[in-house]
Formats: sequence, structure tokens, C-alpha cells
Amino acid sequence: MGSAHLSASERFLQGSDLLKKGGVSPWRIPLIRIFQKYPVVWHKLVEENLTSPDREAELESFLSNIPVIRSVTVLESIVDPFVLDLGNHHPRLVVLHLQRILLGQLNLVFACPMTHVAPRGLRSGTTSGKALVRFEMANLPCKADSSNTTPKVVLRALRMLEPPTPKDAEFASLIFKEGQLIQKYDVRTGMTTGPRSTTRMVEDRFVLPSSRKLLEETYLREINPA
Repeated sequence: MGSAHLSASERFLQGSDLLKKGGVSPWRIPLIRIFQKYPVVWHKLVEENLTSPDREAELESFLSNIPVIRSVTVLESIVDPFVLDLGNHHPRLVVLHLQRILLGQLNLVFACPMTHVAPRGLRSGTTSGKALVRFEMANLPCKADSSNTTPKVVLRALRMLEPPTPKDAEFASLIFKEGQLIQKYDVRTGMTTGPRSTTRMVEDRFVLPSSRKLLEETYLREINPA
């Protein structure tokens, strides 16, 4: 009998992760929430060396400046998948890097909705739909038509969780293809222009050296073996 036919408690006893409603991402409580609301559990984690007093001091300092975390996606690691609301072009992320905790806001603009009249050359975002995505690193051309490449932080659409509305469907089908890197779309040409990537200046605002190294080791090791 497949695990899909078992109850949640039966799957748990078999060692399977409990999934959130929808069956996509594991049920979990982010570390920052445990620290805020479940002190007994937090102290147990410290006792068993699953987290450290240094992290506790860091969380105290972080939350003293930002006491309320709302409408924010918390990533325990930069490589964790997360749900992206395609209508929110400026999602807020809290990333628990090894060096320190960062709260950042991304500027995610991809393509113009069909009913929106955009200024020449503007790449704006779709207005609907949700996707499970994750940060990755890929070697991309330094310039158009260049054979030289440089490692860039990109986003991959793992799965569409909620389809876009009909007015966004045509653009979304070009930009957010399941299993592929999220693309940029040029409204002047009506074509995609390659994977959407961050600039190094933007990366430095939310990707610290330890997380950049993790991305490189996770996604570039097989491409560039030592």
C-alpha cells in the first residue's frame, strides 16, 4: 500500500514528513517562531546542541528591532523552497544565514499582464497565481551573446500551486514553467530574454557569503568539479 493512502499519523510513524494542506511543502515551525512562542521547545533544542546560545542572542537582538514578523516568508536556509505569490512583486523574506539574520524585500518583476499598458521596455509582474520556488545558482552569460559566464542567483519554478487568471495566463506560461528557471519577458519584443537573475548589488543585500557558498556547492559543484 502506498503512503498516499495512509493517514497523517501512520505516515508519521513510518518516518514520513507531515505535509501542509495541499501536499506540497512539509509542515514545520520556523526556528524564529519557536524562539518567539515556544520557549520550552527552544531550550530543549539548545540543550541537545541543535541550536546555539549565539543564535539565541542573535534572535533576541533581531526581534528587539523587528518585534512583529507578519506577511513575511522565513527561510531557515537560502536553498529552502518557498511559496511565491505571483501578484506580490516585493515579497519580504527573513533568511537565517550562518553569519546573521537578514530581513529583506525582493524586487521581482518579470512580465507585463496582457491587459496592462506598460511603458516601453518595462518588465513588470503578473498579478495572480502562486508557485513553489527556490533560489538556485547558475552560470549565465556576462552579456548578451557572450561566451563568458558568471555565477548568478536565479529562481526556479518547482510547481504551480494556483494557476494565474486568464488575463495573465499567456505571460505566466512563458515565464513560470514548472521545473524550469523563471524567465524575464521583454514587452518590446514579446519574447523571453533568458533566466531572471539578481544583480550582485541586490545579492549582497540578502545573500551573505555563507549562503552564497551553499548555493555554489549545491548547484555548481557538478558543473564545475574540483
